[in-house]
Amino acid sequence: MLPCPICSFVGQILAREWFGNSTYYDRRDGLWERLQQSVNNLRQPLTVEKIEAIRKFCHVVNVRVHRDSTVMADDSLLLVITDALQAATGSLREPLLLNKRADITDLLRVLYKTMPVTPPTLIPSTAARSTYQGTGSYS
Repeated sequence: MLPCPICSFVGQILAREWFGNSTYYDRRDGLWERLQQSVNNLRQPLTVEKIEAIRKFCHVVNVRVHRDSTVMADDSLLLVITDALQAATGSLREPLLLNKRADITDLLRVLYKTMPVTPPTLIPSTAARSTYQGTGSYS
């Protein structure tokens, strides 16, 4: 299982750069078409075969993009999406590098780390929580 920050980074990157970007989500040429075909591999239930298919796709992208001497902007975006998919499958060597593209999640992580630790005495007991009546106070 991936640590929470990695899942958040992956989710933000996939949402921003692929699912939420109609220019690229609807694209149907070359490796982008193969990416669209891999959407089914992201659906539950995840199986070993689906994870392997995602890993194979990522490998193909890396080989094809790095084989060409010029990397176009679309190719670099495809590499970012591929890195996120590799992190989701646990096969990216340095998944924390994703935080450069997942700036919102990274900012939330930094803000969380600056918050003071709440002493256990400020957290209501289980008994107090169970008697909460929705009135805005504990009984």
